[in-house]
This record gives sequence, C-alpha cells and structure tokens, in this order.
Amino acid sequence: MRSQEQSDIFSEVGVTAGLASGREHMLSVTKKTLLAVLSLAAALWLCTRTAPAIEAWAPGAGEIDLNKLPRETQDEKFHHAVGLIVAGQADSGVNELRELLAEKPDAPWAEQARYMIAFGLLKARKYEKAFEESEKFRGLYPESGLKEEAFQLQLRAAALRTREDQDAGVALFNRLVANAPSRESAVYCQKEKADAIMEAGDFMAARLEYLTLIELGDTQWHAYGYYKIAECDFRLAQWLRLGTEHLQRARNEYEDFVRTFPEHKLAGEAKQDINRVKADVASQYRQIADYYLRIAKRPSAAVPYLHSIITEAPGTEQAAWAAERLQEVVATLPEGLKQQYKRLGFLGPEPAEPQEQPEP
Repeated sequence: MRSQEQSDIFSEVGVTAGLASGREHMLSVTKKTLLAVLSLAAALWLCTRTAPAIEAWAPGAGEIDLNKLPRETQDEKFHHAVGLIVAGQADSGVNELRELLAEKPDAPWAEQARYMIAFGLLKARKYEKAFEESEKFRGLYPESGLKEEAFQLQLRAAALRTREDQDAGVALFNRLVANAPSRESAVYCQKEKADAIMEAGDFMAARLEYLTLIELGDTQWHAYGYYKIAECDFRLAQWLRLGTEHLQRARNEYEDFVRTFPEHKLAGEAKQDINRVKADVASQYRQIADYYLRIAKRPSAAVPYLHSIITEAPGTEQAAWAAERLQEVVATLPEGLKQQYKRLGFLGPEPAEPQEQPEP
C-alpha cells in the first residue's frame, strides 16, 4: 500500500484522481498523459525511504533499492534520477536530469525530464524555480500531454510561495493571469490566487481578490466568489473576536447567497454557515450578558443580549441558558423597566391566561 508521503507527492501537482473541487474543468488527462505520468512516477517509483537503502515501489515488483538499479546507459540514468525525485532526494534527481539533458537535449525522454525537473524543484520547496521551469516547459512543449500537469504545477508553486511570501506568490499568480491563453484560464487563475491568499490568512486581501473575480463577469466562478466573500468575513470575525460586526456582515452575505443561488452546490454549505455564524454571535452575546450579570451586577443591561441569544440560536444550549437567566432577571426588574423592555420586544408576549372550559 502507498504511504501518506507517496500520496502527497502526487497530490501536490494534481496528478491523483482526488483533485480539489473546482480544478476538474481545467484537467483533461488523456491516456497519453496518464501513461507518461505513471511511467515516470507512479508506475516507476511511488517511493518510501528506508535507511540506509533508497527504496521505491513499482507495480508488480514490490520494493526496489534505487542504489541497485543499473545506471550505465542514459535511459537507465534517467529512470534513476526520476526515482530519486519521487523518493524525496529531489535536489540530487534534478541535478542528474540537468546533466543528462546537457549531454543529450533531444533524447526521447527529454520532454519528461524537463517536466520532472519542475516537479523536483517543487518537492525541494524551490517554488519560484519550479514555477519558472514549468513556464519554460509549457513554452517548449505547447502540445505536450503533460501541459495541464505543468499548468497545475505552476498554480501549486504559486500557492505554496504565497504561504511563504505573499507578495512574491501573488506576483507569480499575476503572471499566470496576464499570460493566460484564454479568458477562462485567466478567470481560473484569479480564483486560485484569491484562494491562496485566503489560505495564507489574509482575509481582507482575499476579499478584494474575490471581488475582482466577480467583476470578471458571469463565469462559472461568479457565485463561488460571492460565497467566498462571506467566508472571508466569517473567518476574519473568528480571528479578530472583536464584536459582531463582521459576523453580522457574513450572515447577511450567506443569506443573500442562499436567496440568489438557491440551486448552487454551495447553498447547503451556506445554510450551515449561517447556523455557525448564529452560534458564534450567541457565544459572544453570552459573554457580554454574563459580564453584566456576574461582574458589573447590572442584570437589566443583560436583557437585550439574553433576548438576542434566544431569538438567534433557538433550540441550542446557549438559548436554554439565556432563557433561564432572562426569567431570573425579569423577576427582579421594576415594573416600569419591565414594561419598557416589553414594548421593545425583549420579553416576548405575556403568556395567555388559561381559559375555563365550558361545562359539557
């Protein structure tokens, strides 16, 4: 069985079948592409490392010690270099491939070697160099069966660079957008840029990028942009923990999304997000109410917050707690203040008087 490390090797460039949602439309992995990738990586060496030997896995062959593989011909050296890359010794594998290409730039495996150099640089966390090599590969081989994988590798390199240095990563994404071969590709790169910035934790900057995505027009990512703007506000509110302004904004945006795009695949998730926002608001209101009840000793000031918890998060533990506290507070309120709160709707309607049943 493959290890987690083996799976991670290929998930980094979108070679495995379980690609993230939203990328499927950009991938048209042909039989030729699958054969190329599998022959270079999965079918050659989806690797594990067992010191001191360098081992790899190949279908039908089990574990293979790379040090025992023949390296006399250039083809054998090529296969060994690829094995080093996927085994985790990316720098060594990349250097071997560069030397082989210098000796034989028109070898039958030259195209695959140049792709694997970019792949190896990504594995070595040299993200800008991986981006450059992928860009060079796409220029040299515009009709390659690996062109989509090279494109995905560029996106991945830019996203990982964004985590390290946001400005540097965004610069890579901007190059992808500017040089995109089609409007569809440019829109997709813009979406990926916004996602990368959001995952880097800059929710305000990501929000602006999703607005740009929306402004690009009615594309398949139009609704997605609106949903992610709401998510930006929600995550920003959770990070700040300063009042409920961003929470209320996120709730309004989620509710607008559900009304505008009721059939969208994210509508169900948005409804769950609304409930999560309500729960967060109720939690913050509980802290405020608890402060007025226990610390400030001003129970009347807690009434609006207790009422909001009950109405915003009905059926929850927070609402049950608030109902009990509200009942206790109401019993202590002066009649005038009680009537004022009742007019404001904080206390709810008076319970109806029980009516006498007529005699049968």
